[in-house]
Amino acid sequence: MWKKLSYGKKIKLLGAAAVLALVICYKLSIARTVAEYRTYKEHKLAASQPGAETPSGMLLEQKEKQLNAQLEPFVLDTLDNAKNLLSIVGNYCNSHNLILKDYVPYPVSPTDTLPVLTRYVNVEGAYLDCLKLVYELETRWKAGRVSAVQFKSYTDVNKGETHLNCIIYIQNLVTKLYDKN
Repeated sequence: MWKKLSYGKKIKLLGAAAVLALVICYKLSIARTVAEYRTYKEHKLAASQPGAETPSGMLLEQKEKQLNAQLEPFVLDTLDNAKNLLSIVGNYCNSHNLILKDYVPYPVSPTDTLPVLTRYVNVEGAYLDCLKLVYELETRWKAGRVSAVQFKSYTDVNKGETHLNCIIYIQNLVTKLYDKN
């Protein structure tokens, strides 16, 4: 069929195909680029005006509030007694016949994107009381995230008694407010 057409008709078909290709290119890419450039100009103009909020800025602030609300229970706040781990564990040990043996904070790792402070609390006492302490730390008190729990029993050779130690590892996020750097 292509061989039977004259050169004039072939040139007209080629011209029509070129126009069709230009229209398709315009609809698929150029029109979108122009629309994005217009929205960029509008946002740039809105951002240059004092006191003006852009839609993307409001969306960003909303997402930041959601993220802060999710991270808030894990942020270190030693000034708040309801979040002070040593105060919480000490009061619990006094009321439930447990012995607080150790409270050791580990140094914050400088390589993490979010600085995380890991502390461990070593408590000695009955298994159920230790287990209730872990449960309370995970659900009721917001002193951090319980990352691990280790139970160890040992026998005191002099007295012939068996003791149970519960080591609880708790992690907190360190915000710039509490960071010394």
